[in-house]
Amino acid sequence: MKKILIWVSDESLKKVSMVVNEVNSDICILSVKTQKEANSVIINNDVDLFIIEINSNNDSFEFAKDVRKQRAYRFIPVVIMADNEKLIFQAYEIVRCYAFMKKPYDMEGLKEILKKLNNYKFVKRKSDKVKFKHNGVIYFFNKSEIKYIENSNRQVKIYSNDTVTNIGYKTCDSIIERLGCKDFVRCSRNGIVNAAHIVNISDEGIIEIKEFDKKIEIGSSIKKQFIQDINELNILFNLDIYKVIR
Repeated sequence: MKKILIWVSDESLKKVSMVVNEVNSDICILSVKTQKEANSVIINNDVDLFIIEINSNNDSFEFAKDVRKQRAYRFIPVVIMADNEKLIFQAYEIVRCYAFMKKPYDMEGLKEILKKLNNYKFVKRKSDKVKFKHNGVIYFFNKSEIKYIENSNRQVKIYSNDTVTNIGYKTCDSIIERLGCKDFVRCSRNGIVNAAHIVNISDEGIIEIKEFDKKIEIGSSIKKQFIQDINELNILFNLDIYKVIR
């Protein structure tokens, strides 16, 4: 489902939301009123379009500029609404907005803009980082540095290079979905391994990770799916890997 972050005045919100729903009722509208709320939305969602009303009395312009500094949102369409031309020109130059509108806003014009964007092929953005929230703290990890994720006793530990971080309880399925990268493969009911770091798998089904001493066993109920996932990645080992599952 496409997601749109809308940061406009209360006066404009109802009209803009109505136009969005007319164009595509399946679009998820994420409405915010502060920079804190907006930052929380982009941390916890993949936003496909921004509609931002800027003025001198709020932080929306600063937020729009910050969005463009993030790799994941560098090329995502931004529609700017403003009540004066100076702000519009600044936004067009700095934010590189897809379209802009000057007050009084033409809702039919907005509808045409959204119709074009509704046919836009939104490409899933690949990010080098992944974020997890635990006890009000947001943890960021470089995906390439994560070696192993252990889920036991309702606690998840992420082993990343020389560090171990507890991110609270999350299911393995939700973690893999959040990672959004095929390199991360379930190796047991409670374990996820970054296949890019695998250097060997023993005949007994022990996974060897580069510069990682922890013993990782392939779970008996996961073996066949694990081997299938590994083979899809075309990762080669110094053994007949199929012996592991027989």
